[in-house]
Amino acid sequence: DEFMVPDTSDDVKRVLENYEDFGGLCVNWKIFGSDGHLERPEGLQIGAFVRCMPNQHPWNQYVKTIARPSLIAKAQNAHYFEYVEGATCVNARRDAVRGPYIPCDPNAPLRLNHYYTRSKQEFEEKVVLGGGGHLRANINSLDDCAKNCVIEDRSILRFESALKDALARRTQTACSPE
Repeated sequence: DEFMVPDTSDDVKRVLENYEDFGGLCVNWKIFGSDGHLERPEGLQIGAFVRCMPNQHPWNQYVKTIARPSLIAKAQNAHYFEYVEGATCVNARRDAVRGPYIPCDPNAPLRLNHYYTRSKQEFEEKVVLGGGGHLRANINSLDDCAKNCVIEDRSILRFESALKDALARRTQTACSPE
């Protein structure tokens, strides 16, 4: 339910080339809500869920880290790591980061679209399974997302055609006899 989205390029690898000297790069979440869907909609989730929280919302200050495994000393949690001596984790501006929360930079070259609730049905299933990690999914989270996802963001849809093509090729490969 999370997609790394490059905003300054069409290639995540190209963006990461600018951070090769660091142990890790922290990338902010961008939380998306249910868009009013009660049941799982047809099609790709990136097209069905386009309303997100504003950058300054506290939930969007949480990060995921793209890290060099050889420079990790210890995992603090699934989002942030401690690094070996001399290695540093940075934000998009190359400022050192200490912990899994940083202010959301609207000009960062990468972001992590997090389709946290998806439809009401999917979210209720997540709650029953104990999912949600850091935010500890509960039905109040669904209401919080509905109330706070007020920004429309369709920018990821520039990848929709290529994604559909890749999924079709994958389905053909999985279904073809050996």
